[in-house]
Amino acid sequence: ILALGQSMKGTQMRKNFLVLLIALGAIFGSSTASFAEGNGENKASISAWKAENKAKLDAYKAAIDNYLAAKTANEAARKAIAAKFKTDADALRANTKAAVDSAATTEAKKAATRAGKEALEKLIADRKAALEALPKPGVKPVKPTLAPRPAKPSPKASPSTQG
Repeated sequence: ILALGQSMKGTQMRKNFLVLLIALGAIFGSSTASFAEGNGENKASISAWKAENKAKLDAYKAAIDNYLAAKTANEAARKAIAAKFKTDADALRANTKAAVDSAATTEAKKAATRAGKEALEKLIADRKAALEALPKPGVKPVKPTLAPRPAKPSPKASPSTQG
């Protein structure tokens, strides 16, 4: 008896599910048909909307590419300036150390040290001037605000609702 009751419950459940699917199909099927009718009228405005947004996005992409190229060039130039400064400063320190070591008197050692410090200050000033002379990459472009999608057309009135 339990097996018979469970099979009847399963059959009733399948019937209810089938009725639900049919009802949903009727509801959504009619709205899809009315949207499809209005879609032909709205095609031109959607095409214009797509073209406008595509143009904005293409211009943004080009601006981003230019910005990234300028930023990359700026970083490469900064690295080159830093590398040149490092090699020049290392050579200056070695020359100053050699001059101080070869000096016989304390006066000569002080003079060699002072000359080395002045030359290092000049190197630092030259590096600072070179870094300030670099072109700036500018401000990162802002993503454009896209135009809103055109409104969906209102469904056509059916002949039975017209007076």
